Amino acid sequence: MQIIPVIDLKSGQVVHAKQGQRAHYQPITSRLSPSSNAHDIVAGLLALYPFQTFYIADIDAIQGNGSHAEMINALCRKYPHITWWLDSGNVQHNGLVANIHAVIGTESLQTLAQYQFIKTPHVLSLDNLNGQNLGCVELHADCALWPSQVIAMSLSSVGSGYGPDFTRLQQMHTQAPQASLYAAGGVRNAQDLHDLRHLGIAGALVATAFHDGRLNAKDLNDLMQ
Repeated sequence: MQIIPVIDLKSGQVVHAKQGQRAHYQPITSRLSPSSNAHDIVAGLLALYPFQTFYIADIDAIQGNGSHAEMINALCRKYPHITWWLDSGNVQHNGLVANIHAVIGTESLQTLAQYQFIKTPHVLSLDNLNGQNLGCVELHADCALWPSQVIAMSLSSVGSGYGPDFTRLQQMHTQAPQASLYAAGGVRNAQDLHDLRHLGIAGALVATAFHDGRLNAKDLNDLMQ
């Protein structure tokens, strides 16, 4: 199973994302880092485990309030061996440096034509908030349109401690068993990750459980086999 740390960037800092309420995101407090600076947070996560992939959500870019392109470029160049999944809210994202893989979130797509215009390889994020699918209806409904890697993003579960949306994940896995499906939102501990693996989920995006210590190096070594 692949476990991918999440870095949420807002106003120049890594923030604690919670239930999609972006106006209220605050700088993160982490056991792994002395500050909410992105370089400190990444260094702390890499000291915990040698992750090969990170996910970045550029909240400012997603909301149309600027971007963290310079900061993200610097991270990608500092860690060229890491693959960086980037959701910047830009459906025509062409990549900043070679080790960035674009994440296309449905919340930034209103029509299927917008999605079909994208020609570069990407990861699709099927975004859901409070039980409502966000953005392009056809993408949620038709798994034939999905690429090989798909994120099931449950924004209302992010940072909530509620646990993953297992019902939605089971439905999506049944809908498209050939896709590599990644759970995003609500992972609390190692048991959640074991349960996701048993369900056939390829990986999970995780943030809070790293920073508050509920997931440790032993857990990761056991799971990332």
